[in-house]
Amino acid sequence: MPCSAARPCGTWSRRATGSYGVDLEMSAQIKAVTQPLDFRRFDGTMVFEDSIRFEVREAELGASRLTGRGWITSGDHTESGEGTDFRFDLDGDPIGFADLQWLPIPVPREGGGPGEVVIRSHGGDAFVELRDAEVQVRDSRMDGGMVVGLGAMPRFDSLSV
Repeated sequence: MPCSAARPCGTWSRRATGSYGVDLEMSAQIKAVTQPLDFRRFDGTMVFEDSIRFEVREAELGASRLTGRGWITSGDHTESGEGTDFRFDLDGDPIGFADLQWLPIPVPREGGGPGEVVIRSHGGDAFVELRDAEVQVRDSRMDGGMVVGLGAMPRFDSLSV
């Protein structure tokens, strides 16, 4: 029987450090700001210690395929001692614009291409960074990257094309 949101597949194990980890294969829906992200497939590992560490062997969304790693830490384990800090370093081939509709800036509904995405929050400030992207929408093509701050007033922190 295939893994699904109703039936995730996973193997729990106790690590030598005393932490717990789980190898997961599942599908799920996660709410990202304004858009649910439908993970058609997530294959990876989560390790639970002072923080939660992720190793993403492969994640498939509607229009994107991702690999990478990340971590989430909260409360006493953050630099400020409160809130939640996180960082996800992901390689996408492709990164589909359809999966980025949750960004608080206009994003085309079609197109995309290979690149790197870094999603991070530190001290309450959250950013999405697109690096080394080679994206295409219809007949238009762009190589480069950008950093978008996700505060109350979204802003471009950098743009290179």
